[in-house]
Amino acid sequence: MIRGTADWRYEPRSRCWYVALSERADPPYRQQKVVEAVLDLDKDGRLAGIEIIGGPKLLIEPPLRAVSEQGSSDA
Repeated sequence: MIRGTADWRYEPRSRCWYVALSERADPPYRQQKVVEAVLDLDKDGRLAGIEIIGGPKLLIEPPLRAVSEQGSSDA
């Protein structure tokens, strides 16, 4: 498994979330994809995690500077 960090933002008025990977490339970004996701909620209904459901048709690679849990770079 590859691990990294992220920054998140929440806009209460529009109830929109944005999660940005710390290791992301600089914009502009060339495309956006609509995906299926699972939201993990705590006992009070607050967001705890986001799991993007991949599958064979969703080919999204991790950031270039990602490091595996074994400590080696997977870039």
